Amino acid sequence: MCQKSLRSLVAALLLLFAVQTTPSRGEDEAASRSIQEEIWTPPLPIFAYLVRPVGDGPFPLAIMNHGVAMSPTDRSFFPLVEFRDAAKWFAERGYLVVAPVGTGYGAAAIDIPDTGTLHGDVRQFLVNACAALQHPLASRIVPDLLAEATRNTELAESLLGAIRNPRRTKAGRMLQRAIDRGELASDIDLEIGLDLLAGPLYWRLVVLRSPADDEYFDRLTDKIICALKA
Repeated sequence: MCQKSLRSLVAALLLLFAVQTTPSRGEDEAASRSIQEEIWTPPLPIFAYLVRPVGDGPFPLAIMNHGVAMSPTDRSFFPLVEFRDAAKWFAERGYLVVAPVGTGYGAAAIDIPDTGTLHGDVRQFLVNACAALQHPLASRIVPDLLAEATRNTELAESLLGAIRNPRRTKAGRMLQRAIDRGELASDIDLEIGLDLLAGPLYWRLVVLRSPADDEYFDRLTDKIICALKA
């Protein structure tokens, strides 16, 4: 009986919430207002995705805080992917929306393998990157975000500082370990090496929209290692 009453109460609350949050005609018209996206990188171990109406404000503030995901791949897309559509909905209605990303999320969530060998590290890196690029939400939204960055220099600079640069730094440590083990020369071109790790797989999955399987990972791993040692 108590469970039935609880279910009825929850249903009533959900119905009330739906009624209260159904957009009015005025809200629909407000949804056409211009908004802009930013990424803040304060001198702290966090960064924040921000979207707000264009203009000086003042605007009411909405803070969207993420929950916990056990998968590093899932954590890597908080909040740029998971929250972007919801944040834009509020911003189009006049809110300044901030979604902070704490330690263990965003750039810091991408796992960089340490298998003990260069071959093992590179192959697992490709597998991890493939899982990230084929994430159901990322595959829909990340290309849009990157396309917008070509038109929005502030967004582009923020993405470089908050996502690309930290991830390349972490991948660079993987190559440095190979140098320390004597598997790579100490004078290799690390910038080219980092491009080789990410570029071919991104091109295949995102641009060509072609699949990647174990056989492809093996072939690509061999080619990348040969290029790193050339």
